[in-house]
Amino acid sequence: FSDTAACSPITICMNNTTLNASTYEWDFGDGILDVATNPCHFYTNNTNQDTTFHITMVGTSIYGCTDTAYQDVFIYPVPNAQFSATPNIQTFPNTTVDIVNNSGGGSWNYEWTFGDGSDTTVIDPLNHIYSTWGTYTINLKVYSPYCFDITSNVITIEPPAPIVNFSGQGNGCRPVAVSYTHLTLPT
Repeated sequence: FSDTAACSPITICMNNTTLNASTYEWDFGDGILDVATNPCHFYTNNTNQDTTFHITMVGTSIYGCTDTAYQDVFIYPVPNAQFSATPNIQTFPNTTVDIVNNSGGGSWNYEWTFGDGSDTTVIDPLNHIYSTWGTYTINLKVYSPYCFDITSNVITIEPPAPIVNFSGQGNGCRPVAVSYTHLTLPT
């Protein structure tokens, strides 16, 4: 076999080293049969658990003598990394992003990065607070010792609009000098 353990989905090609057989009967352990000499078979594991498929090959000689070979193939599930982050656009000083992990069940590990230098390995961080405005990419990697999936979501924290203000007064006849004080807040 080219592989005896792999992440789903995978096509595994059989390497038949049988001697003196003229016909072959393959049972791939998932209900599919084949009579080719060196068949390839497509395996999927849509569960959250590692799955073992028991492959059996019966070789038959031209005289009717048979021999059987066995091989187990381990197909590991691949997680489906998914999450929602809302709101994905907001204006500073609002910087809290609510996060919901929608990756589904399984014995997975989680790595979150938030695009601002912070990270966590919790299953569901619930929210993240950014310290300033900017564009950030939240990445989620969901993985097992064998397989992984990654997804991301872009968050934009827009700078606040400036608050324009001034004070000043003056009265009199023309020409008059008026004094103003600039009170605009910087962004």
